[in-house]
Amino acid sequence: MEKKEPILNTNENDNIVVEEKKEIVKEEKKKVPFKAKVKNKWDNLSSKQKKFIGAGVIFIVIILITIWIISLFNKQPSNKAVIETAKVEKQVNKNQKEEKSWFSKLFSSDEDEKVEVIYPSFDIVRMEKGEVVIAGQAKAGDIVHILDNGREIGTEKADENGQWVFIPKKALPVGNRKLSLFVLNEKGEKLKSKQSAVLHVSKKGDDEVAVIMGDNKNSKVLKAPKGQDIGALRIAKIDYNEDNDFHVEGMAKKGYKVNLYMNNKLVSSVKADNNGNWVVDTEFELSKSKQVIRADMLNSKGKVVKRVEYKFTPVLIDGENSMVVVKKGDCLWNLALKEYGKGTNYVVIFEANKSQIKNPDLIYVGQVFSIVKKDSEKFVELKDKYVKENKKRK
Repeated sequence: MEKKEPILNTNENDNIVVEEKKEIVKEEKKKVPFKAKVKNKWDNLSSKQKKFIGAGVIFIVIILITIWIISLFNKQPSNKAVIETAKVEKQVNKNQKEEKSWFSKLFSSDEDEKVEVIYPSFDIVRMEKGEVVIAGQAKAGDIVHILDNGREIGTEKADENGQWVFIPKKALPVGNRKLSLFVLNEKGEKLKSKQSAVLHVSKKGDDEVAVIMGDNKNSKVLKAPKGQDIGALRIAKIDYNEDNDFHVEGMAKKGYKVNLYMNNKLVSSVKADNNGNWVVDTEFELSKSKQVIRADMLNSKGKVVKRVEYKFTPVLIDGENSMVVVKKGDCLWNLALKEYGKGTNYVVIFEANKSQIKNPDLIYVGQVFSIVKKDSEKFVELKDKYVKENKKRK
């Protein structure tokens, strides 16, 4: 009997061989280092692919270098005082948003950026017989245009600190002058000063006046007529309306106390500031009869060292009114220039106070004039009235 050979399962043997090969391949893959893999992939790339990748890498490097160079130019110069101030502000305003970096500004819209508008302004106006020195502030680098009664008399460039000084080549003409300022912004628009300097120039110089005009509460007397002490006690203006709002402005010696009375009744006590100005804002009901306003200036011991007193009759026009007290050096033209912006509007003050003014060229210290509200119906009416009456006289 023949001996039969055992039949082998070839399929099973083949599977075993395949599995062994897979394991060997895996082991080989594990043994291949990362650098070798990259090198193999790089070697398998075509020359065009290699050039494209190289150009991309060079482009990214150039962009990074450019950003680094720009950042160097955008660094602010170190300043110890500025740094210390910034530290304090940062501690106080912890929740305040940080200032945008130059990079974020590149992608921000103009609407997001709030540009600070700096208007030109006066600081000093010194005058002697028409010879003046004018100084002020503006945005650094701005060209400040100086005008006299609307006519340009010169320009001056603000330095890096925003300061400028101007000395006219010629003395200002004798008479009433109004100095104003403006600059041109980047769009070519005029930025006019919110102030003006009102001057009265004379040949002798004894009665010259220089006042910087802001709003009614920020006027600053720079030069008074000779013999008139700027620090002396004075009531300059009285404002009131039908709601009993009462506003009085005046001057006194620096740091002195001023007691304000109406009809011998104490209304308020106030102290003159470093410029000698004092202001009272309160409520007081004015009757239609004649009123007496009085101001007493007291020294450190509480003793009255000076007193001024004025009488006036309240007249409400368009629900409110303003009174001015005539002081030495005043004229109707100057008062109109101060209250209405034009000296020619003196005719309105004249018509509103005809009972006190017989001659427009003659007004007296201590007179209290009613000032009609600008551009009101009464203002237009009084102006037209003067024009008509003047035509009849001719």
